[in-house]
Amino acid sequence: MNQFITLSISNGMTTWQCSVIYASPTTTAASRLELWDHLMHLRNNILEPELILGDFNKVKNRNKISGGAFNLYLLSRMGGSLGQNVY
Repeated sequence: MNQFITLSISNGMTTWQCSVIYASPTTTAASRLELWDHLMHLRNNILEPELILGDFNKVKNRNKISGGAFNLYLLSRMGGSLGQNVY
């Protein structure tokens, strides 16, 4: 999957995970779902603190769309993968 990279960062005593996302707007819905499923897997299996950041190419609010389609299903899958802390 070429939409993200995950790093383990440590200063000797503390370790945390950082995932950087680039969800290309040209990927298919299936590819996007694969990304969300993988992020959910990471979230459920990483014990260290984590930071997920990047360009998700999704909006949280239908009012922010200027052209294109609003896919509520994909948005809800993204939100489920990232938890409630989506900003």
